[in-house]
Amino acid sequence: MPLNAVVREKRKELGLTQEQVADYLGVTAPAVHKWEKGATYPDVALLPALARLLKTDLNTLLCFHEELSQKEIGLFLNRVTEVFHREGFETALALAMEKVREYPANAGLLHSLAMVLQGSLMMTDLPVQQKQSYEAQIIALYERVVDCNDPKYSSQASYMLASRLITAKEYEKAQERLDALPEPNALDRRTLQARLWMQTGKSEDAAQLLEHKLLASLQEMQATLTSLATIAVQEGDEETALRLAHCGQQQVELFGLWNYGAYLVPLETAVARKDVAGTLSTLQTMLAALLVPWEMRASPVCKHIAQKPGEKNFGAAFLVPVLQDLENSPSYDFLRTEPAFEQLLGQYRAKLETP
Repeated sequence: MPLNAVVREKRKELGLTQEQVADYLGVTAPAVHKWEKGATYPDVALLPALARLLKTDLNTLLCFHEELSQKEIGLFLNRVTEVFHREGFETALALAMEKVREYPANAGLLHSLAMVLQGSLMMTDLPVQQKQSYEAQIIALYERVVDCNDPKYSSQASYMLASRLITAKEYEKAQERLDALPEPNALDRRTLQARLWMQTGKSEDAAQLLEHKLLASLQEMQATLTSLATIAVQEGDEETALRLAHCGQQQVELFGLWNYGAYLVPLETAVARKDVAGTLSTLQTMLAALLVPWEMRASPVCKHIAQKPGEKNFGAAFLVPVLQDLENSPSYDFLRTEPAFEQLLGQYRAKLETP
């Protein structure tokens, strides 16, 4: 609880009125009322006397030892997400930073907020310059997570920072971040945890854990196939690049994943080859797939993962950043003079304007 709530609750527990507290401390009743409303705070010199009066200690009064639970963090993240969808990114960011000021060294909160804000910012159509300003604040959050030296989150934050530095072509700084990361460990506790749950009758929990693990592995595999296909094109080995693209498509079909993912490797391959016809054809199919809802539980590897109602159509939310990337990324400069490319962008821009 914040200080104002502690004062209010402790006063009521002791059966004191605001007037009595004011009289004992030599202040006015309206001053105590403002403390309990959170409008103002007691003078520092009054804190020891206030703590003694309320039969508590300064640590409790100032919430020094109090931290957020994972459940509380999760509920707050849901609130930030709701505010983003209802009132926009700026309001969600202000709400998030208010909580950060309250818990400035909670690595779990900082890391989770950075990820939620990053995903939310991707889905906005804000001007590029304004986005860059907000991205700088998100990067600052990740840097604070690293400074917290919490092993559970610092490595994840360093990974995100290294990824952003690579995108920004700040290669030396990215290498420094990568060098600071721990070596990969083949011993994954999730496998043993699932095995334990299976043997103690918690098969639902075990299945959900293993499905999340498998999905993460499949996403990593798609990213790896994309990189290998790009390398193959750079080496002039187009046959291998096309085979790798085909592997990416087969993986999506085999595991019943979101169909949009089937075109990521083929698109990267076509772009790397500067194949105008191939890129346009893949984009046309991929953008159409983006707007098709994905029923997760129809996949054999997602049957135990709860899907929120809004998540079925989450692809529509990504249409904004996808179009922004197509419009602004130098990777697509070879398509700028193609009428079919402009027609494709116009077709999907119109979908954004349709209520």
